[in-house]
Amino acid sequence: MRFQIKLSTLKKTSTSLEKKDVNEAVAFLEWMQTNFTFLGYELFDLKKSGKTQSLEPVKGSGLGLLRDCNEACRAKFLDAENLNADQHTLLPDLISFSKAAAKSRVHRPAYPDYIGFKRFDAKGNLVGEVRFLGLYTSSVYMHSPRTIPVIRHKITRVLDDSGFVPHGHDWKQLLQILETFPRDELFQMQVDELAAMTMGILEIRERRQIRVFVRRDQQGHYFSALVYVPREVYSTEFRVKAENILKASLNCDLAEFTTYFSESILARTQFNLRKANDDQMVTDKFDVADIEHQIREAARSWDEDLFVALTESQGEEKGIHSFNRFSGGFPASYRAHFSPRTAVIDIQHMQGMNADNPIALSFYRALDREEDELNFKLFHYGTSLPLSDVLPILENLGLRVMDEHPYEIKSGEKTIWIHDFNLRYSGQQHASIEELQQTFEDAFLNIWKGACTSDDFNKLVLGAGLGWRQVKVLRAYAAYMKQIRFPISTEAVIAAMNNHVGIARELVNLFNARFDPVKADSAKAEVVEQRILEALENVASLNEDQVIREYLILMKATLRTNFFQKKDGTHKSYISFKLSPSEIPDIPQPRPMFEIFVFSPRVEGVHLRGGKVARGGLRWSDRNEDFRTEVLGLVKAQQVKNAVIVPVGAKGGFVAKKLHSGMTRDEWLEEGVTCYKMFISALLDITDNLVEGEVVPPTHVVRHDEDDTYLVVAADKGTATFSDIANGIAAEYNFWLGDAFASGGSQGYDHKKMGITAKGAWVSVERHFPRVGAQHSNRAFYCGRYRRYVG
Repeated sequence: MRFQIKLSTLKKTSTSLEKKDVNEAVAFLEWMQTNFTFLGYELFDLKKSGKTQSLEPVKGSGLGLLRDCNEACRAKFLDAENLNADQHTLLPDLISFSKAAAKSRVHRPAYPDYIGFKRFDAKGNLVGEVRFLGLYTSSVYMHSPRTIPVIRHKITRVLDDSGFVPHGHDWKQLLQILETFPRDELFQMQVDELAAMTMGILEIRERRQIRVFVRRDQQGHYFSALVYVPREVYSTEFRVKAENILKASLNCDLAEFTTYFSESILARTQFNLRKANDDQMVTDKFDVADIEHQIREAARSWDEDLFVALTESQGEEKGIHSFNRFSGGFPASYRAHFSPRTAVIDIQHMQGMNADNPIALSFYRALDREEDELNFKLFHYGTSLPLSDVLPILENLGLRVMDEHPYEIKSGEKTIWIHDFNLRYSGQQHASIEELQQTFEDAFLNIWKGACTSDDFNKLVLGAGLGWRQVKVLRAYAAYMKQIRFPISTEAVIAAMNNHVGIARELVNLFNARFDPVKADSAKAEVVEQRILEALENVASLNEDQVIREYLILMKATLRTNFFQKKDGTHKSYISFKLSPSEIPDIPQPRPMFEIFVFSPRVEGVHLRGGKVARGGLRWSDRNEDFRTEVLGLVKAQQVKNAVIVPVGAKGGFVAKKLHSGMTRDEWLEEGVTCYKMFISALLDITDNLVEGEVVPPTHVVRHDEDDTYLVVAADKGTATFSDIANGIAAEYNFWLGDAFASGGSQGYDHKKMGITAKGAWVSVERHFPRVGAQHSNRAFYCGRYRRYVG
């Protein structure tokens, strides 16, 4: 009823306004009957006090949401300042449009529109205003805006003011922009605002560029921003970035968006941005050019940034080659977690990977991680890695795995997997992660390849800052302790080293001071030993004290080592120590004069020699836990049984540690031969040679004993057919004994056929004694330490 009264009054209005404007206002009011959902109504009177004018609500005139609406209620829709703003009372227009400050709770949760119609008296004087609160129906947003009164006049004005030839190309483009322009903006914007913005949009002219247009609501309730972006660039990720930039730049808390796609190469997203508090005004200070620059930077694709980062890092030629190889190969999950500059570093790791070099790694600390958190990327060529293969290695290095993220990277037809581990280290690091990065990576890589055993000794890499080969020295001595029946378990030995990482470092320093060919210094070794003894005063555990002292004893009893030798520029995979058992208390009896212990993840072995000149065989032992006990037992038997032949003998044995039940017979034999070769090489590494009668010491070996050139390895159980192999290795070393190094073989002797036995030795005595005038048949004589009597 009120609506009809207002419509009738408006039709009869006689003002100074042009009749066509009045008719347009009437047409719009009629249009509202079917295209506007009415939520509220209120009448205002224009009050004058001197030169001041103001609008005041007519008591009892409110309907709907505005019934009995006080100032607090009205402020939710239209604040008091803007109630009397000039655009509502002094503009010559008949109609004003504005948006409410709060969402509607009726019909649909949107911000209602305020539509105000001027009121005039019979003489055409402005006396007040009638306001309707409501929401446009859905059809308004689907039909052409040129069917809407008032809006059609705005569109016509913009087209006329453009100066374009009617129905010309530019004119049609501008019309298309206006036809698809956001409806709410067409209602809210003044003609000059609308013209400026649509002309700016026209200037884009289907170019693939990003443009931003921002409008502040006249009442200061919100911002409306239109962002144009090439369709191929638009994504949810981009929209979120643009939204965050707008919120930050315009100091707004809330944002709503609507995205529009057409046949154009550009996509358009409209953002409405507000304060979380409806009562607060949005800022009136903003820089559209700066906002546009930020959004353009955000719109750059990850691959584009990767191209820039690669060319900057590797140069144009190499950068383009790398980009062509890896562009598009990084999955969305990787791009979400890592920047293009991080990808450049990862590409450097992946570029050299192939089937022959299938693994690479990177140990680092992410900037957003806590102090005790570390990250580790493991790159693998071809397939992903089972976590069960990786986790034990990391845990033995003292790291707890918190989580793991796999990424499949494509490079042409090849695939490389990146496993990114988030790790936590609870121990005390010897140095910063940057200083230990290379040490850790070398350790992991060699553990993975099998060059280093995976056990708790590896905690010394981060805990003591030791390299994996230095840790290997401590592990080798622990393995030797086990063989000489040291009464403390290997697990307790490991614990002692990890509980006293400072002493573990000093033990390595002592080893280097005694055996490093470049830095060996007996005076320095004494100083280091003294520091270890002083540190022992703070070791509370008796067992740990025993362990540390045993390390000291064994290192001082070591005469030579091949630890510092290289082959083809690479350190050897095994370590051999030559020891003097007489300097090791409590070692099982009998004590040989010399002993060589060989250690590696693949083979362990020992060679016991009773004197400088001593012969004896090497056997392939199957007693992994106590092979030295087996060999020592053979030494005892040899001293009794073979006294006539070898008064002072030698014996040795090795175990192949990688054998398993799944091997075929040929694989088993092949592994045994390989381990035998390593064992023989380890013995020769620290044995002096004779060249034209002159003693030639082994290279890169510090000797703490006299010249020692005699080493013979005969066949024994399991190695009866290996003599040619041993002689071949001796030939490679140019060892002076030649094929006498290992008796037997294709060029050796048949002991039984030629009488090279105990019986044959007795026959030799019978023939030899008469020649020297000695009697052997009726009196006692001695052979070494053993008495022989016949009579």
